[in-house]
Amino acid sequence: MVDCCSAPGLTPLEDALSHLLNSLDISSLQSADKQTSCALEDALGFVLAQDVVSECNIPSLDNSAMDGYAVKSADAVTGTVLNMVAKVFAGHPIDQTIETGQCARIMTGAPVPAGCDAVIMQENCTATGDQQDQISINQSPKAGENIRRAGEDISIGQSVLKAGRRLTPSDIGLLASLGFAKVNVYRPLKVALISTGDELKKPGQPLKPGQFFESNGYTVKALLSRLNVEVIDFGIIEDDLELLTKAFTQADEQADVVITSGGVSV
Repeated sequence: MVDCCSAPGLTPLEDALSHLLNSLDISSLQSADKQTSCALEDALGFVLAQDVVSECNIPSLDNSAMDGYAVKSADAVTGTVLNMVAKVFAGHPIDQTIETGQCARIMTGAPVPAGCDAVIMQENCTATGDQQDQISINQSPKAGENIRRAGEDISIGQSVLKAGRRLTPSDIGLLASLGFAKVNVYRPLKVALISTGDELKKPGQPLKPGQFFESNGYTVKALLSRLNVEVIDFGIIEDDLELLTKAFTQADEQADVVITSGGVSV
């Protein structure tokens, strides 16, 4: 089959798309009345109306990346024995400061106690003592080892998502980690669909000679379903000037975008 769209005298597809995009009045779609506040759990697929700026650090504080022992790196020399004086669990910081010759049992995600500048993996030391309240260092850690610093991933004031971004599942998770319960988004576009032609019938209806099943509207509607837009389906409009005028007028009044199929070149 010859590609009729490439025939001499016709506008190439790329040029037609460029002309269409350049003619769009984006400002009318970005006005304040087109924006709304959306609950985070309902925001998937919506488009951000404003930049998202972090109001907190991620991580929120220095925390352990491993199960092990919080230590002073200068103390934790291979062969040294340290006294375990505290236990620290995720979500439960301690006020105690770890002194020279001491260490604290620490779990992954737990806040690093004051006085410590490294976390030694439990695999790199041996629990000793009558009460298992001492550790013997098998491998010396470096300062900062196995510690995730506050703001290491995201810092306060950092721009994390830009306006105009369509929110993905990973974006939803990111926003949740930053504590956002709501986001400012654009309202879904209203898109009117109009299929025209006396020869068209809906699938399932009987066909008369010369008639065809309408498929363009179904295809476009299926594509639009991926874009989180509100579809206003006008169905099939007969080749009647009055009916067409009425349908196009209503579509223009109700929708932000009108998509039609059918008709002939002249």
